Amino acid sequence: MFYVNGQSFELGDQSALEIVIGNGYSMPYNCQDGRCKNCMITDLNTGENHLACQTYPFNDQKFLCENFEKFKLPDVRLLPMKIIKVCKVGKFFEVEFVYSKSVSIEYLRGQY
Repeated sequence: MFYVNGQSFELGDQSALEIVIGNGYSMPYNCQDGRCKNCMITDLNTGENHLACQTYPFNDQKFLCENFEKFKLPDVRLLPMKIIKVCKVGKFFEVEFVYSKSVSIEYLRGQY
């Protein structure tokens, strides 16, 4: 087990970020490969800062993270859109699309 803001998580062969998200919690992140530095967590034993996407926690390690919360997905909706452009950027794809301005879209970190 390791802990983030007092919430316990089972150890695995994934990063702390992947384990936390996989268990239905949200924390700040963007790139998932250490470039953006949004997923900073603090080791409560040492006071050192680490990137959750690059940290593979060990037993009883305790972390503090700002904006850590139980994740609630919004209701799924199907929206009519037109894809204008698709480009491969490293291991990701960048998709440009247009949709009706009367439709509101909520951005959730990591969902696109």
